[in-house]
Amino acid sequence: MDRKKIKKPPVEERNEQRLITGFEIILQNEEQEKYMTVLRIANEDQAVKTKEKDSKATELRESIQSNEIRTDELIKVNIELKKSQDHQQQYIKSLEQIMHMTSHKIRQPVAHILGLSYLIENHIHSHEDLVKITNLIKDSAKSLDSSTRDLTKFIYEEKDKAKDRA
Repeated sequence: MDRKKIKKPPVEERNEQRLITGFEIILQNEEQEKYMTVLRIANEDQAVKTKEKDSKATELRESIQSNEIRTDELIKVNIELKKSQDHQQQYIKSLEQIMHMTSHKIRQPVAHILGLSYLIENHIHSHEDLVKITNLIKDSAKSLDSSTRDLTKFIYEEKDKAKDRA
């Protein structure tokens, strides 16, 4: 007998075709499940990375806010330091004026009085000389009195200015 290809009945052929198609579908489903697993893992990795980036962004915003606060504080401290330096420079200027007044306006009448005292002790020859020297001593004493009043007034004014600045 010749072995001829025996034709299968159509029902068997359809069943066989369905079986093959079923296997193909199962293989496709398995591939899709593998692909879905890979996608889930990738999504989870992406979620972790996104969470890390969000955390770092939050830290960075907090750091920026902290730096802004520190900057504001430093600006305030710098302004206060500048004011303090201005007060100190004004104080030094006042002290220099007091030194000038002391060395010129007060020392000069004192020097006159001392010089006139020397004249009284060593060079008085007449009553007229004594009267002239006495008048010069009075003038020097008045000048000294005026200068000490000016100095006292200046010191009190500077003290009041310092209170107003503070």
